[in-house]
Amino acid sequence: MEIDGKTVILRGPAGSLASPDVPNTGTWGGLGTGWRGVHWRGSGDLGAYCHHRVTKQLNGNYTFTGDHGGFAGADATKHSGSILSQFYYMPAGQPAGGYETWRVYEGTENGALLALVEYVNDEGRYFACGLAVEVVE
Repeated sequence: MEIDGKTVILRGPAGSLASPDVPNTGTWGGLGTGWRGVHWRGSGDLGAYCHHRVTKQLNGNYTFTGDHGGFAGADATKHSGSILSQFYYMPAGQPAGGYETWRVYEGTENGALLALVEYVNDEGRYFACGLAVEVVE
C-alpha cells in the first residue's frame, strides 16, 4: 500500500499513540532548541494531535510530520537509555536525517504496516523499536 501523502497515526509500545510533546522535552530537550519528546496517548485517543502527514523520500523511506511541523524520529544508538526514549520529534524547519526517515514494510501477519528506522554502524546492523502505521485518510 502506498502511503505517500496520506495522514496516519503511529502506534507504539502497548498500543499507545504518538504525538509531539511541548518544546524542549524528551531525549534531546536539553539542547534547548525546540526538540520534543513523544507524548504517548491512550490507544483510543485518535485526536488530530496524533495525526502525521507522510512524505516519501527519494530513497524510498518515509517521513512522518507531526502537527507542529517537525519530523518524528527514533534514535536507538548509545544515546537512548530506554525504548520510550528512542522516540522524539525534531524542530520544524530542519531537513530530515537518517534517524527521521522510516522504512515501511507491509505483509505482517496481522495486516499492520511496520515502520522502522534502520541503522548500520560500527556496532552492527539494527533498528529502533518499530511503530505500527495506520492510515487515517
